[in-house]
Amino acid sequence: MGSIENVLAAVEDLKAKDPSLRRRAAKVLFREARMEHTGDRKTALSRREVIEALLKSLSDADSVVVESAVGALAMTFTRYVQDDRARGGFLALTKSPRKLTRLWAATGLARLNHWGPLEPMLSDKSAEVLVQVCRNVIDGLMSGGLNGNEAASFRPGLERLTAHPDPTVRTLAENTLRTLNASATAT
Repeated sequence: MGSIENVLAAVEDLKAKDPSLRRRAAKVLFREARMEHTGDRKTALSRREVIEALLKSLSDADSVVVESAVGALAMTFTRYVQDDRARGGFLALTKSPRKLTRLWAATGLARLNHWGPLEPMLSDKSAEVLVQVCRNVIDGLMSGGLNGNEAASFRPGLERLTAHPDPTVRTLAENTLRTLNASATAT
């Protein structure tokens, strides 16, 4: 089965009462969103019914469905199309107990250029989330999606992370600060 057929079948399964079917469907959509960019995949994942099904899944009772749905939307927004209707769902999910849900919610917010909620995430307990937030800030600075005033609000949290016990977090915080400084002098 091709991408379009896989995606449309998964959208139907997201409506199932059985949580195992919804989990599988959300994972299929997340996998499709992460796979190599093709015209068929873009067509499939950009369809209104696909986006709407994933948006609805952000509030599913099953945390695995939610995690896969937020990841699928974040990747779809990264590669194909954005939809501001996800903003509220992403914002709520930045406080999820699941670190991958928080990570993908941060990425989704960054792709929508909604930067404010990412700044408090620089205090997240997960090194993976901290790394992703730093990467999102770098991407925003490099693409011009994150402006100087918004970017400056990240400085205290990034400076604090330069003393983080995880060396990857420390290095990425330092690199993010360098990018922030370079973007400030370029303007």
